[in-house]
Amino acid sequence: MPERLPDPEFAERLQKEARKRGIKKNNQFAKALNKKASGTETWWKGSYPTYSSDFKKICDLLGVSSDYLLFGKETPPRIMNFRIIATEQEKELIEKTEGPFFLDNLVPIPIARDPIHAGRPHLVREDPDGFAVIYEKWARKRDNYIVFRVKGDSMEPTIEDQWLVGINFTRKEILKLNERIVAIKDEEDAVSIKRLKIIAGNHFLFMPDNPIRSKETFVYDGKSAEEKIIGKVEWWCGRQK
Repeated sequence: MPERLPDPEFAERLQKEARKRGIKKNNQFAKALNKKASGTETWWKGSYPTYSSDFKKICDLLGVSSDYLLFGKETPPRIMNFRIIATEQEKELIEKTEGPFFLDNLVPIPIARDPIHAGRPHLVREDPDGFAVIYEKWARKRDNYIVFRVKGDSMEPTIEDQWLVGINFTRKEILKLNERIVAIKDEEDAVSIKRLKIIAGNHFLFMPDNPIRSKETFVYDGKSAEEKIIGKVEWWCGRQK
């Protein structure tokens, strides 16, 4: 990264691309990056971020390359996977139908390319295939989450086929997850979702909610059970009926 000095041309390009996405002020810019306004103010005024990870987040948000922001060398691409901030016209329309708080409380979470199975474990690729736009309250630290599409009826009626589930990869303490739905992997790293039930302190059942799928229950003892847990299924959502 270049040295961290204010660059008016960098600020001009950054703010120009931000305005195209409805971001007109630093506080909107900070919210879109999930940062505090005090932390993004110097970037908004032309100072380069210290960490490359922050610079990448800015490029991803604006849909431009680092070469464009730094040196203006290329035309920024016009295609984006998602937008956090809508145009003023779109915002007015959504506020009329959904309420004034709707846009300000949404964040994007990547959706894994392959579905997670509610029945027997299957291998999945976790690289993103688009984004799910969800309420910020569901994922306070969204970098800890990935969204999966569900395949199968093993967790019905709680979670149905084709619904989305949000998995928090930092929630793995098995004794705190009794009766909760978790994502687990087997010896070959195939994954599925099940409800955890602790029996007699040292026996752990990973069970389907659907009684007709009871044969798809897995039983583990001791530490081996905790090693199977990928994370906690914090929330799920599906199609309106």
